[in-house]
Amino acid sequence: VYMDEVTPEAALAYLERIAPDGSKSFNNARCALNGIFKLLQVDAGITSSPFELIRSRRVSSVSQRPITPDEYRRILVVAPEPWRSAVQIAWYTGMREKDVFTLKWSEIRGDLISKLPAKTARFRREVLIPIHPALQTVLNSLPHKTERVLGAWSYKPHYVGFASKF
Repeated sequence: VYMDEVTPEAALAYLERIAPDGSKSFNNARCALNGIFKLLQVDAGITSSPFELIRSRRVSSVSQRPITPDEYRRILVVAPEPWRSAVQIAWYTGMREKDVFTLKWSEIRGDLISKLPAKTARFRREVLIPIHPALQTVLNSLPHKTERVLGAWSYKPHYVGFASKF
């Protein structure tokens, strides 16, 4: 298919096929493709972009509520290792699951954790996180088997997140 053969209907069908409803992917793809078509409009011999008239979708963002201190205490009772320790590290640091499980002993410097979060690693800015005394107790109780703090246990990053485990 050549650029001048793409109709608004075909463009919409393509977007609906590649991006599920309610995702930002639809709007991102529409915006990027519209920009490409506008940039190449003269060279392609078209008068307008087929993506121009397609409206952006409303994105439904689902926010999660924070767990309560009571829920946190109940999790600690039922969670097996390494999840019990992982939940405690996340509770006291605010780190995401992947960052908790990839935390290295070398990133713990005195009473601070110096971590380059996976989600924002492209900005190359380390975050300094103070270590709460209760977290220090947790860290002191963990075995030093590998360079990772939770390295005594295997980690499979395909888990959806902490919420899916309990």
